[in-house]
Amino acid sequence: MAECVADPRGWVRLDRDRTSTARHTVPAYPFDLPDAPEFPGRLYPLEAKAAVAARCWTNATAAACDPAPDFLAAGLQGT
Repeated sequence: MAECVADPRGWVRLDRDRTSTARHTVPAYPFDLPDAPEFPGRLYPLEAKAAVAARCWTNATAAACDPAPDFLAAGLQGT
């Protein structure tokens, strides 16, 4: 999504933002993060049964060698 490599399909793409400094300074680029007060309206609770049955994936390196990491203890390290 950051378009730092050529498209593997060889497709031509529009890079109108090629010189935008946001590409390298905004962690969520090219997406806009919602403001913190908006999060409660975007989150939905799950019953414990559904959460246990759900298959989840993460790119947090804290889970690379432990399939049940304590993300709260790890904080933001390894994410």
